[in-house]
Amino acid sequence: MSQLNPVQTGIAICVIIWITVITIILMKHWQKKTETSGFTFIYITNLVLIHLIAAFGYILPSNWKGNEALMLEGFRESTYAIVAFGLGNVILAPFFVRSFSLPELKENINMDEAKLISQLPRLYFIAGAVFYFILAPNLYFPTITVLVTMGAQLIVVGICLLIWKAWREKNMIKLRNLLILSLIFPFVSIIRDGYLGYGAGMTIIIFIFTISFFRIKSRALIIGAFCIYLGLSFYQVYMRDREELRGLAWGGASFDKRIKALSATLSNPEWFNPLNSTHIERIEERINQNILIGSAVEYLQSGGNKYAYGKTLWEALVALIPRIFWREKNIFAGSGNIVSEYTGLVFSEDTSVGVGQIMEFYINFGRSGVIIGFLVLGIIIAIIDFKSGHYLIIYDLRKFALWFLPGIAFCNVGGSLVELTSSAGASVIVAYFVSKLKGIHYRLLLLSLFLYLIMRYLIQ
Repeated sequence: MSQLNPVQTGIAICVIIWITVITIILMKHWQKKTETSGFTFIYITNLVLIHLIAAFGYILPSNWKGNEALMLEGFRESTYAIVAFGLGNVILAPFFVRSFSLPELKENINMDEAKLISQLPRLYFIAGAVFYFILAPNLYFPTITVLVTMGAQLIVVGICLLIWKAWREKNMIKLRNLLILSLIFPFVSIIRDGYLGYGAGMTIIIFIFTISFFRIKSRALIIGAFCIYLGLSFYQVYMRDREELRGLAWGGASFDKRIKALSATLSNPEWFNPLNSTHIERIEERINQNILIGSAVEYLQSGGNKYAYGKTLWEALVALIPRIFWREKNIFAGSGNIVSEYTGLVFSEDTSVGVGQIMEFYINFGRSGVIIGFLVLGIIIAIIDFKSGHYLIIYDLRKFALWFLPGIAFCNVGGSLVELTSSAGASVIVAYFVSKLKGIHYRLLLLSLFLYLIMRYLIQ
């Protein structure tokens, strides 16, 4: 076996640190059985997908392409981020959590309130489906767009609550069926929009939320590893045929043609092989944020640009002000030209490149920005995890949604902080107003969704 060179050694050390920190965080959350909704694990999983997975490939010399130094630079900063996140989440967050005065479970609930609570999971699911299938394709106005996008995530809230109810009732068959249902979201998002990430993110949240109920056993870890392998294999075939699938979705092809194209893709699978350079290149293309971070480190240190010194952080705060109240606001969701501006890289006009939270903290204040930023994020994610978990335990499903839905916005680790704050603010508004709906509204939403699907998807 050949020895690792210095760059490989550096990457391998960072991989070991990542695994150690993640293990400590998960042991803390599952051994103590703290009140949780799985958000800490959801957030870490999203970080792993765009930072850690690609790093394993770089330990293999057959996968090298000449950008190893940039990979190490970026992966080193992401390692500082995960360590800081762990310190904030495990060490500092409990001091904040203990200061909260939380309500207890209500002993006496009138029949009307109990009936409405029992309907809320389905109400959230149907409302989310209305946002996703009816409103999202037809509304493209500032402020409204972000509300609709987060409203669609109510599908996730609804299914999570239905799974939680099935678990409380020890109805494992229903729980299993709901998990199987959640597997369709990646396929739906590919067929409807041409994107895999949105639907895959929904499925990941639902599965990790479910895992948070159970003690982790060796068998569960084996199953989890197998699921990761299946996910990487599916990602390979999606990336292989992505242009064709997107061309059909963006070109307005009938859903019959889109479904046939996706079926053809699935009928020709490729099992992920870390020794296959083509497979590694597909991961490099979209889920390796380290190269971009490394490019930013090199560009800023060489004087290619000045640090932002809080500029994008300020924009993230300003983004909370709805455009309806400030029409001249020149801040928009998305990463814009930030990546090009702070890396010197040029991308085609039709390519969207997310800045990612680690890179955004770095371009503001360097490594100190990454460390402080992720200390704070570790605390915030722990608070969201605890609060949503507590309201779930005391059966306050409205308050659960008010914390869980913004938590989903925080888990967009590959996006900009402007996206994070605007989405989190919108999700609070959506969750509040949907929680005010009554049983009659649930039936009207269901009817409107049914009629729309008949007209839009069956009659073409």
